[in-house]
Amino acid sequence: MTDFSAWTLACQTRIEAVLTWNETLALRAGWQTLFQEDAELGGTLGMGLRGDLGENTWRVDYAWADHDHLEGTHRMTLVLEL
Repeated sequence: MTDFSAWTLACQTRIEAVLTWNETLALRAGWQTLFQEDAELGGTLGMGLRGDLGENTWRVDYAWADHDHLEGTHRMTLVLEL
C-alpha cells in the first residue's frame, strides 16, 4: 500500500520599496500579501542604520508589520559584525 500526501502550494505577491542614503540609512515600505482577499498580513514599514566602529560594523534595524489578529507587530535587530 502506498501512502500519498497532499501538498498545497501557496502563492504570495509582495511589493516593496527601499530608499538608501550613503549606505548608512535605509527606509523601507511595502505590502506583504498583494491581491489576496482573505490575507491577514498587510502593510510594512522599516528603517535601518549602519555605521563603522573601528574595523567592525554595527547595524540597527526596525520593522513594523500590520496583522489582522495581532494588530501591529514590531521587530528590532541589533548586529555587531566582528
